[in-house]
Amino acid sequence: NKAYKNGSTTPTDVANNLIKAINDSNKNHKLNAVVEFDKDNILEQANESTLRFKENNPRSVLEGIPISVKDQINLYPYITNVGKCSKYDKKILSKEEESGFIVKLRELGAIIYGKTNMTETGIHVSGLNSHERYKHCRNPYDTKHHTGGSSSGAASATVAGLGISIGADGGGSIRIPSGCCGAFGIKPTCGRVGLSADVACFGSVTDVDGPMTAHPIDSAILLSAIAGNDKDDFLTKGSPNAIDYDNLFNTDYDNLEGLKIGIYKEWFNDADKEVVDGCREMIKKFEDAGAVVVDIIIPELEYMVPSHIVAITSEMMAGEYETVSGNISDFLKTSQILYNLVGELSSADYYNSAKIKTRMIKHFMNAFNSCDVIALPMIACVAPPFSNHTDSSYKNDESDIVKQGKLMKYVHAANFCGLPAISMPVKYIKSPSNDNTFLPVPLQLIGRPWSEGLLIKFGMFVKQNTKCEKPQVYYNLLN
Repeated sequence: NKAYKNGSTTPTDVANNLIKAINDSNKNHKLNAVVEFDKDNILEQANESTLRFKENNPRSVLEGIPISVKDQINLYPYITNVGKCSKYDKKILSKEEESGFIVKLRELGAIIYGKTNMTETGIHVSGLNSHERYKHCRNPYDTKHHTGGSSSGAASATVAGLGISIGADGGGSIRIPSGCCGAFGIKPTCGRVGLSADVACFGSVTDVDGPMTAHPIDSAILLSAIAGNDKDDFLTKGSPNAIDYDNLFNTDYDNLEGLKIGIYKEWFNDADKEVVDGCREMIKKFEDAGAVVVDIIIPELEYMVPSHIVAITSEMMAGEYETVSGNISDFLKTSQILYNLVGELSSADYYNSAKIKTRMIKHFMNAFNSCDVIALPMIACVAPPFSNHTDSSYKNDESDIVKQGKLMKYVHAANFCGLPAISMPVKYIKSPSNDNTFLPVPLQLIGRPWSEGLLIKFGMFVKQNTKCEKPQVYYNLLN
C-alpha cells in the first residue's frame, strides 16, 4: 500500500508480476499453489485499483493487495470444487453468487485473484491431491517437502510471495500448512468470521476461515476485514464486530511484561527434539521480554483427540453425504478409506463427542484462569519429505498414519473448543533434503475466546525476534 501511495509501483504492475509468478511457480517449480486464476479478471481489478490511487481515492489499506482463497470459497469467475474430481466442478457465474467476506473484500478494493490448492474435501493434512486440477502442492522452502493441509495452496502461495490468502481450519487446516511452510496462520474464534461464502465450512462448529500471511500485521488487517457479523451465518450473531488490537498497536512489541504463558510440559515436550528445542528458544525470548511461564495441566486430553475427530469428520460426512453414499468411487483411495471409516460412526458417537466437548471447554477455561495463552509446538515435526512414490508423480497418493499423526498432534484443542490460535515460524533449520534450503520450526499459541489481538501481538514479537531464511521459491511482486 505504501508503494502504491508513493508511486513507486501500481496495482497493475503488481498484477502483471503476479500473473508471471504464478505461471513460473507452476511450470518451473511444480509448486501447484494456485490452481485457477483469470488473467483478464485480475487485470480488470488491478486497473480499477490503479485508477483509484491515481485519483487519490483508495478504498482501504487493502486496496490493490492480491488475495487468494481456498477452493471451497465461492469466488467469481472461478470454479468451486473442494478438492474433488472435475465431475463436481461448480462454476460461479456472477458476483451475485458471492457472499460474506468476499463481498467485504471487494468493497475494500482488494484484488481477489484466484483459487488455491487443497486436499480432497479437506479431509487430509498432507497437501497431496492426485486430481488433475490440483496435483500435489509443494513447500516453497523446499519443494521436496510437504506443505501440510488441507489449506495447502494458501500457505504455499503466501510464503512464495504470491500475495496473502484465506484458508479454512476444522482440524488444523490453516495452522498445519502455515507451520510446515512458515506462514503466520490464524484460526479465529468460532463465530468470529462468517462462513456464508464457504461451501464446506458453513454451519460448522469446528471449522472456521482465517488469514494466512507472511507477516502478522497483514494477518491483523485481513482478519479485521473478514471478521464481524454475517447476515447469512447465525454463528456470527454474538461475535464482537471489532477486534481488540490495543495490545498490538498501542504497546511496545518487545514488551511482554506481565503476560502469562501456560505450558503443559508433558504435552509440549511430546514432539521431535528439534521442534521442542526451537519452540523452547522462543519461549525463553518471551521470558526475557517480561512474560512469565506458568505450569498448567489440562485433564482428559486422551478423550479430546478422538472426540474432535468424530465431530469434524461427522460434519464433513454430512456435507458430502449424497456424493459419498452414491459415488464413493469418484474419490481418491485415501479419501475412500476415511469416509468408509466415518460411515461407521453413529449418532451416539456424535452425542458422546459433544459431551466431551463441554468438559474440554471447561478444562481449558480453567487453565486460562492462570495464564493468558497456552504454548505448544504447532506440529510434532518439521515439514516431512515427499516419499519417492509421491514425488515421482502427482498421480501417486499415500496414506501415512505416522506422518498424519505428527502433523495433527497439536491441532485438536482450538477446533474442538472453538478457541483462537496462531501458528508462527520461530526458527529455521537446515532441510535434510538439501543443504541449501531450510525448513521452519513453528510454535502455536492458543488464546481465550476473542483474543486474536493478543495472539497477533505475540506474532509481532516473533517476527521481530526471528531470523527469517528466504524460501527456495520466492517472488517479489514489487520488482
